[in-house]
Amino acid sequence: MEYNDPTIVAIDDISDNLVVLKAFVLDAFPRARVFTAQNGEKGIELAREHNPDLILLDIVMPGMDGFEVCRILKQDEELRHIPVVFLTALRGDRKSRIRALDLGGEAFISKPFDDAEFIAQIRAMVKIKAANEREQDEKKYLARIVDMRTVELKEELAERRRIEQKLLDHQAELELQNKELINARQTTDKLRQEYQTLFDVAPVGYLALGPNSMILRCNHRAAELFGTTKEHLTGRHLAMFLDQATLPAFNTFIEDCCNKETNRLCEFISRSGHTLLTDPGHLHFFGQGIQSEHDSHHCIVAISDVTELHQSQDALREVNRKLHLLSNITRHDILNQVMVLAASLELIRIKKEDNSPIDEDLARCESAREAIAHLITFTRSYENLGVKKPVWQSARTVVERVQKTTTIPVTVDHSLDPIEVYADTMLESVFSNLFQNAEQHGGHISGITLSFHQKGRKGILVVEDDGIGIPDDMKEQIFERGVGEGTGLGLFFCSEILEITGISACETGIPGKGARFELHIPVGVWRNPNQVP
Repeated sequence: MEYNDPTIVAIDDISDNLVVLKAFVLDAFPRARVFTAQNGEKGIELAREHNPDLILLDIVMPGMDGFEVCRILKQDEELRHIPVVFLTALRGDRKSRIRALDLGGEAFISKPFDDAEFIAQIRAMVKIKAANEREQDEKKYLARIVDMRTVELKEELAERRRIEQKLLDHQAELELQNKELINARQTTDKLRQEYQTLFDVAPVGYLALGPNSMILRCNHRAAELFGTTKEHLTGRHLAMFLDQATLPAFNTFIEDCCNKETNRLCEFISRSGHTLLTDPGHLHFFGQGIQSEHDSHHCIVAISDVTELHQSQDALREVNRKLHLLSNITRHDILNQVMVLAASLELIRIKKEDNSPIDEDLARCESAREAIAHLITFTRSYENLGVKKPVWQSARTVVERVQKTTTIPVTVDHSLDPIEVYADTMLESVFSNLFQNAEQHGGHISGITLSFHQKGRKGILVVEDDGIGIPDDMKEQIFERGVGEGTGLGLFFCSEILEITGISACETGIPGKGARFELHIPVGVWRNPNQVP
């Protein structure tokens, strides 16, 4: 769904309000589809019929009020993902606002509403709806993958049992016919070789487990997932490679697979290894029990690494939280500036009647106008945050693109060369802001240096210069919104981008000797592809 052609359902018992509301929406979004209802029942019916991107809902209505309509919408599995924005003339009714949010409403706009705020809310709600739908699609996709893997495992094991049974049925005859026995053995060897080849090169990790979860065989992918070799895995208990907290559940999982000869699906947390750099990392285990000819129980386990999927889901939830928070904060700041404008204009009107000087009042108006413009500009930049899911990015490549925009010489230490960072696609803006701050506020700077080192399992990416530095009492405040010599949004914006995937930033330079920004990157969010396990 494009953000410029949303589908909206508006519910208000006053038809004139609906006409005005629809006209305003179509003026702002000419390609929008707007459906109106004068009561809650009709509005719910329209929501089921058109699956809108947004529902605009009046609170005070006869019969079913807005609260009841919202409650019904949020209890419906098919409708609960649709954002609901309440429209009300009760600007100061704090209890109504709290009740609306408790019922699941995403936002609150007071009548008469601000044009820019109203348009921004519509765009934000459309993004939330799109994000909700993407999350549902990802869940459905994962379910299909699980079904496919389970079916493949069943078919493979069924084929293996069929071959084993065929060999048993013909064993007596093959013992009497030496030539046929040799041929059969050759055929069996070939099948086993083909099976072993498929087993070794499969993109999914496979383990053959014996009693007490002893690893009898494994393929290359399984060894890669645990950050070791096939030789190191084979002959050891799988429990050695899992966190202690997961062992009871894992033992139950294996026991079910081995004793009941049925397939099982479960998710466990593995210790960090070469591939699973996150702590914890997420593995999906698919188990199928089999029984050997000696009546001992075995289990075949397929392992898939879904760590990156979990990271993407966590990042998406963090983006949604930040966008909602920013919307509330920015709306509050803009309304404050509007109140300053209103008060100043009233003073100008009074002073004009008395022929009093109005220069100071005009200056306050201009200051408020500039503040509102800065806030709107920042909101426009922020709306791209989290639009695309985080990706692995080469730190050197990102820096090389950004350094072309600054006149200060930039030196990239060789320690940064192989490093990749899992971050929002706006990571480039972080370095751009840091370089601009150095150029504009760092004084006489001869150069900027970037380097990387490891502290424990955490990665530290350093950006430092030899300028005037940052005073000690400002080191923490510079990342707060509204602090700084400019608009106070640059480093706050950088911090928001980084925190999507858990990266934190701090300033540790010495005042008078230069600024030093450290990006603390958690395990699993940075990697060195050249590192040997």
